[in-house]
Amino acid sequence: MEITISVGSMSDDLVVRSSDIPVLMGLDSTEDAWWADEIKRYRSAIIKPPAEYISIAFTEMGLTRERLNQDIDVAVKETRAFSYKRYLEDEARFHSEVFKQLTRQRELPGTIMTAIVKPIVGDHSFPLLNEQEMALRIGDLAGEFVGKIFPYVYQLCLSTTQSRRSRAGQEFELVIEQILKIYGYSYEAQSNVGAARFQELDLAKAVDFLVPSTDAYLSNRPKCAVITAKTTLRERWQQVAEELQRTNVPAIYLLTLDEKITDSVVKNLTKYNITLVVPGGQKDAKFSHIDQVLSFESFFVHDLPHVLAYWKTEEN
Repeated sequence: MEITISVGSMSDDLVVRSSDIPVLMGLDSTEDAWWADEIKRYRSAIIKPPAEYISIAFTEMGLTRERLNQDIDVAVKETRAFSYKRYLEDEARFHSEVFKQLTRQRELPGTIMTAIVKPIVGDHSFPLLNEQEMALRIGDLAGEFVGKIFPYVYQLCLSTTQSRRSRAGQEFELVIEQILKIYGYSYEAQSNVGAARFQELDLAKAVDFLVPSTDAYLSNRPKCAVITAKTTLRERWQQVAEELQRTNVPAIYLLTLDEKITDSVVKNLTKYNITLVVPGGQKDAKFSHIDQVLSFESFFVHDLPHVLAYWKTEEN
């Protein structure tokens, strides 16, 4: 990435001195805006969109239809782990690159780094340290630098936390969409037709996918598969139930990876005609006696083909 040199200064009330080394107490509005833009610029350049990580995971793991049929639960779990690992690798590189620019582009962080390093420049014993001693010395320097420019670190941490939360909310939904593509099922998602189309049907809040399409839903909604995906439920099942009741959706599939679902939650879901879809191990261990709880395998291999068979007959 091209480096653009610019000089940042800080008002005196945001800088104090400790042992003749400046300590940054906060960022003024100008510096705050610059750092936010810099974080955004480097994040966009280095970190891929969530859909790209999921696509790479499916490709590199060789997840074909045949592989999914063998164990779809493992495929979902390992895909998410693979995707997250690649994301963390890029995130680490992003953090490294954006922090390198502080001492290069901004006057005060550069001044602080220079002041921290200055005492060891003339220390002739420094090059003679063994690897462990050298690592400890460099670690001390890095820790002191981070402590003295912490407002920059804090803003970056907030940005990273928000990014991770946003990504986690999309990831499971993207995995489901990739599986639908591999099986060749007709579907429409808010992500590919736009939220506006789902809003026209009053489904924007509760629904992630319609099988086979929004037009089919307008034509005969009881014969469509209405799908929502939630990594965890907590109290979100109530939101889904309320939206279901408000919009007169006849039934909905609620896909989740939540391992803490209780029998009482399942009973409430069934009252609203919500079919819960969970990993097969969880279905067998906790809900084998409940017909309205399905495994991922049953949902993708049996229920969705049944839905699509009706529409294929209608077309003929």
